[in-house]
Amino acid sequence: MRVTGGVLSILSGISVLIIGIFLVATASLFDNYTVDQSSASVSFWGIVWILFGLMAIVGGAYAFIKKHWTISIAGTVCVLIALTLAYVVAWRAIIFSWWVLVMAIVALVAFIVDRKSFVDQEQ
Repeated sequence: MRVTGGVLSILSGISVLIIGIFLVATASLFDNYTVDQSSASVSFWGIVWILFGLMAIVGGAYAFIKKHWTISIAGTVCVLIALTLAYVVAWRAIIFSWWVLVMAIVALVAFIVDRKSFVDQEQ
């Protein structure tokens, strides 16, 4: 379960990272097409998504080496927070990212169920 959670955490982190990079790269286009979003706010949320994606990738990597259960959980929760923010800002985002949400939830459940396999946990 720990390896499954690690793989799913890394995959969902990569997905969030790609979306964040896309937001930062295309932020200047938002000034021309939207009234309510400036390029600065889009860049800010893109950077936040990049950080959340990196945290999920690090958490998945720690799951592979059986260390730092809390970092593995925190990385998966970062993906859930990033997706929740996306749904609040643009509810249509659920059409494109529901599978990332499913991967993050399954990874979170896998980490919680297999907590004893992490070395740093007290028995």
